[in-house]
Amino acid sequence: MNLSADAERKICYYMNLDHAVILYAIVKSTLPRKFINNKSIKISNPELVTINLESATIDFVACDEKTGTCAKKNVIIKFDPPVESQLELR
Repeated sequence: MNLSADAERKICYYMNLDHAVILYAIVKSTLPRKFINNKSIKISNPELVTINLESATIDFVACDEKTGTCAKKNVIIKFDPPVESQLELR
């Protein structure tokens, strides 16, 4: 069983609306240590963009305050083992 497009859309909407702080924490916890330890890099706007039974993708913006540049990036979190149902995603 895989998620329907409607179920994926609802999960993403809910997580982005009610759990942005959790998404931010997930992004911070999955980035390489050298990226996190760079005090001039600021992370913002985490957004769950895809989710299925095998992985989730979170987009975010990383800005370097020293150079004034920003770039949209993402992290992909693989579920190991993959979840078996939408209920298990909760």
